[in-house]
Amino acid sequence: MDGQLLKKYFSGACTPAEELEVLTWFKNKNLDPEQEQDLYRMWQETGEDPLNVDPGRNRVEIFDRIIHAIESQEAEPVEPVSEPEMPLPGVERRRWLWWLGAAAAMVVVITKFLVPNPFQKAEPIRILQAVAPYGQRKVVQLDDGSVIHLHSGSRLTYPAHFQADKREVGLIGEAFFDVKRDTLRPFTVRSGHLLTQVLGTTFNIKYRLNAETMAVSLATGSVQVRQIGGKRIGQTARLVPGEQLVYAEKNVNFEVRPFDRDEVLGWQKGLLNFRKSSLSEVVEKLENWYGVRVELRGKVPRNPNDWKYSGSYDNQSLENVLTGIAFVKNFAYETRGNVVIMNFN
Repeated sequence: MDGQLLKKYFSGACTPAEELEVLTWFKNKNLDPEQEQDLYRMWQETGEDPLNVDPGRNRVEIFDRIIHAIESQEAEPVEPVSEPEMPLPGVERRRWLWWLGAAAAMVVVITKFLVPNPFQKAEPIRILQAVAPYGQRKVVQLDDGSVIHLHSGSRLTYPAHFQADKREVGLIGEAFFDVKRDTLRPFTVRSGHLLTQVLGTTFNIKYRLNAETMAVSLATGSVQVRQIGGKRIGQTARLVPGEQLVYAEKNVNFEVRPFDRDEVLGWQKGLLNFRKSSLSEVVEKLENWYGVRVELRGKVPRNPNDWKYSGSYDNQSLENVLTGIAFVKNFAYETRGNVVIMNFN
């Protein structure tokens, strides 16, 4: 692997073909002692001084960038090693299986790459991951006392122990953050093209891969959101409680507006809310919430975005939710194991 190519990748200057080459290298790299020396040499060739590099600098950011990039690639699935079966719907399961295999090979590479001096006494920072499979939710407590509620189909990347001057995590999916206040160590969440920073507060972030928008919703306190990708890098916004920042991937811009607390935050209490939701939005929520795969059959509406449904369900079973939606929108349904079939007449 060319050291200059690695430097281009980490600076975001690679072409798509070059990025694929780097990601493939990370996926397949199995380090023996001689190759560790090669990796050390490559780090030196990027222009960094190994003796002056903070061993934890941007570790979460780089790890999450590689994982995110790999998840976005179309690749053949591989069987994960010693990982439990996870109920993921459709194409997301295919990507997840491939990522599990690739991540196992990359963890060792990233840890050694970011601690380039083999004689350095500082202990490497262990990067952990918390995963909430589709159909499940999970609570994660960080070493600073902060508590993260992960929604189904979400992944949190975080260090086992935060550094003395900062707290950084990465998120793909949706989570509610209850951050312990620490004025000396800002808490930062990296999610796609947005960087959300707080000192101590509660807020929700929704960032689904391939979704048209992502959102940061503030419950209490204050947060600052900064764009770190796209054509408008650097634009910022500060939210007050009850405000939500919505970022649109298509036009790489965001807007701040009020939000409905029950609709956005109710999932923590088991409230499944639909507010003028399109058919595709209803399908996505059902798949994420219950860990099923939905198939549409029959005379499916020509424009699913014109198909709107509103309703709220408090800790209801999938059967009850389907019955309620089907009664209002006039369709039949059946369940076959982990598959829901919606038949339109």
